Amino acid sequence: ATIFFKNYTQIKDWQKLMRRIEAGEQRILRRRELDAALKKKVAACPSAITTLTIDYKCLGGEGRGKTPFTVDNDRHLVCLACQCGYGQWEELQGEVRTSWLFKFDWFMKTRTEVELAKRVEYLAKLVEKELADEAEAARRAKRKRPGEDDGGNGGGKKRKES
Repeated sequence: ATIFFKNYTQIKDWQKLMRRIEAGEQRILRRRELDAALKKKVAACPSAITTLTIDYKCLGGEGRGKTPFTVDNDRHLVCLACQCGYGQWEELQGEVRTSWLFKFDWFMKTRTEVELAKRVEYLAKLVEKELADEAEAARRAKRKRPGEDDGGNGGGKKRKES
């Protein structure tokens, strides 16, 4: 790698090659961000396997929609994705098939890697958005000092009376 990055300009079409490398680095970074979001969400919940909640409306949808995945399925998928690591779809599929929670759930046992990957990716985006919204609300609350009342004038400043 050291020699490559030292002499890469000697390669024909090196710009295209560098764009591909940068795109790959962006995908790796995105995977790490989603994995960190899942781990943070699961760590914040004392008994995640039974009490983890996901805000399905945070991406602007109308809730769960008509998905065949149940709330328990989603909760367990988030926990398993955190355990296996985001992007480890083959391992995730194996865990789903051997999990005692899905012992008689043939719908979950028969999901392919691609189907599980799509669902976990969707759930990871929901979790990421939920965490971002919570962080923004905390920043706003921190910015607003205790005891200060905005009085309905929009900025917290007192109106000058004439």
